[in-house]
Amino acid sequence: ALAVCGTALMSFDGSPPNVGDFWSLCAAFASACFILRLEEASEASIRPAELNAATLTCSAAYFCIWAAADIALSGNGVQPVLASI
Repeated sequence: ALAVCGTALMSFDGSPPNVGDFWSLCAAFASACFILRLEEASEASIRPAELNAATLTCSAAYFCIWAAADIALSGNGVQPVLASI
């Protein structure tokens, strides 16, 4: 709740809300949910190394899905993406 409130205070700077403000609030909410879920998982007697490996694996998998969808939806293929690296 504190992360969302702090982000809301920074987002509402007198100008009308925009899409970036919305995504900032969503990111703060997702981060807070992740921390709460991580706390529950750490109390379930999981070893820290296993918890870290699970977090890293999920993050990498989500990134790969996002990157593949971004490349597929751009319609340009992989070459422009590789050329920009």
